[in-house]
Amino acid sequence: MIKTNTDYDVAVINYPLMDPRIKPEDYSSYMKLDYKSVDPWSVPVYIHIPFCSNICKFCVYSRQIPSSKQILDEYVDALKKEINLYAKTAYVQSQKIDAIFIGGGTPTVLSSSQLKEIISELKNNLPLENPEITVECNMYNADENKISSLYEAGVTRISTGVQTFSQKLRNILEMKYTEKEIIEWINMVKKYPFKDVAIDFLFGLPGQTLDEWKNDLQIALTLPIDHLSIYKLTVFSYVKLYSELENGTIPNLPQEDQVLEMYMEADKILKDNNFIVQSSQEYCRNNNKSQFWELTYDGYGDNLSFGAFSFGYINGVNYQNLQNPKEYISKVNEGKLPIKMVSQKITHDKLLERTMMLSFRRSFIDKQVFYDQYGKHMEEVFGDILIELQNKNYIFDNGNRYELTTLGRYYQGSVSAKFMRSTFDKVSPIKKKIAVGMHVVPDALDEMKGI
Repeated sequence: MIKTNTDYDVAVINYPLMDPRIKPEDYSSYMKLDYKSVDPWSVPVYIHIPFCSNICKFCVYSRQIPSSKQILDEYVDALKKEINLYAKTAYVQSQKIDAIFIGGGTPTVLSSSQLKEIISELKNNLPLENPEITVECNMYNADENKISSLYEAGVTRISTGVQTFSQKLRNILEMKYTEKEIIEWINMVKKYPFKDVAIDFLFGLPGQTLDEWKNDLQIALTLPIDHLSIYKLTVFSYVKLYSELENGTIPNLPQEDQVLEMYMEADKILKDNNFIVQSSQEYCRNNNKSQFWELTYDGYGDNLSFGAFSFGYINGVNYQNLQNPKEYISKVNEGKLPIKMVSQKITHDKLLERTMMLSFRRSFIDKQVFYDQYGKHMEEVFGDILIELQNKNYIFDNGNRYELTTLGRYYQGSVSAKFMRSTFDKVSPIKKKIAVGMHVVPDALDEMKGI
């Protein structure tokens, strides 16, 4: 049995948790989308493309290899229809949308014209204000023609998952392309004046040493990139890598203390080389922060999300879309929001809890902004939790705000989960972890099989 390294192995960001037992006849009415928003906060939009040219054996996200060009055409058409279902509501039209992130999956599995269609649909129908637009790319299907097309369409950020430069580790992960080819691709992208080029790394890989990890970081420092994300590898039982680790056909995962050392070393190296912390996993150069991550984790306002299996938060309700692309397409073609499940309307207590947990995902929470929004000092509401986290050296008080320490950023999921207390009063730690992982309220877990 493979042991997990931290308390929470999924991103702790969806709150309030959803209740699959809620089945409103009309989701638009349930979320009261016919009302105008009075919220002053800017809003991000996430677009999920659940397709990939190949499935990485460590990937935990909802994705599939498209069975035909037709399914991609149908998905893009459905996605545009879903955008319009929301765009025609008074609530969404009263928003201020400043950032768009097209992720997956692999968005560049779509053609240049399909990606342009999606971007045009967003621009033509949503209340955008010169937004940052990010597209996740894979070298396998993002050649220079497609990169040029994305720039012409108004994309401002390009992001790609490098994971590691080590050929030994890339072989274990069965990843294509060499260090030389990756660097050549990044340099090609930099020929176009995107605001930001970002890469993702994984650490804690099978058989990975600290020196190999440090070498990845040193190579990254030489590249013309503006943003670096570092994610600890999490291995779930349904991915291919899990069975290989169980069978002993690949090296073991590093021990917990080794993985923590990798994170600490990365934090030091990046800070020493003029990168600053944007979130628990995100670092940016020259204060070139991603607007999408700033808005997603600011702790206030809505997070709009479109596409199969995407998660969003709108007007006090968390929602998750249908996972299967064919079911998603069918529901949208009926003229209905393709929602799988929603939360109860957020309560005042949960609203404050949501602010705390999301803000610590970003790694800090400003005291004055919290007070201005809610008319209470956060110590009045969460003083006991804040003291406990300070005693564990997970957070510190710098006077104006509470910030995560480097150790606290490594255990950010556990920090954020602490603030879900109105949901998890008298709930066992195991049940709490399962509920957070499944994004559903704990009292629905026993009924999940029958829903």
